[in-house]
Amino acid sequence: MDLRVIDVRTGRIVAATSAHGEATTVAAGVSGPMGAGLGGFAKTPMETAVREMIKKAVDFVVGKTPGVYYRHGATSGAAPAAPKAVAPIRTDRDPNVVARLTDATVRGAVLTVVVSLTLDGSKAQSEKLELVPGKSLLLDYATGQTYPVINTDGFTSGQLKAGDVKTLRVTFRAPRSAREVAVTLAGLGTFDDVKLAPATGGREAP
Repeated sequence: MDLRVIDVRTGRIVAATSAHGEATTVAAGVSGPMGAGLGGFAKTPMETAVREMIKKAVDFVVGKTPGVYYRHGATSGAAPAAPKAVAPIRTDRDPNVVARLTDATVRGAVLTVVVSLTLDGSKAQSEKLELVPGKSLLLDYATGQTYPVINTDGFTSGQLKAGDVKTLRVTFRAPRSAREVAVTLAGLGTFDDVKLAPATGGREAP
């Protein structure tokens, strides 16, 4: 599938890619009916490949569409848009495991990031993953200063099975007045260009 993210007001191409899916057997756990034009592929390897392709396409669109393009009010209860503009990454240890940064919020003197992990492709189980807190860090692009992990919670090590969604929460000491950082989770990978979202009603890091 060839796709583009386009700003319809200006015609500018924000991002473009080709999404690819493949399968030789029918993966367990696929759910939901195929669209009208694809119903003939139900319960075949082609269905699995098409679903994989569409999933990769959606991840790309979500990752490459700037947060300001999303239409929701400040009081809608939705999560901050900025972290959702960060592209998903494939983990260093197992490229079949996709990590998505779903939140990055400053609360007082700490910054907490939340990452969800899922197993992509046709593998039944991932390689063993392990977060290394001592080597994980936050990099402030503006100053070049790095900040260490304070604590971790959730999925810090183990394997993922098909259909699993694991959540990892990592808290760092918050950089002073930073607006954009890189988040390195040693053993998993690095999220670049993470825009920070102050907590509603809270104060920024001193």
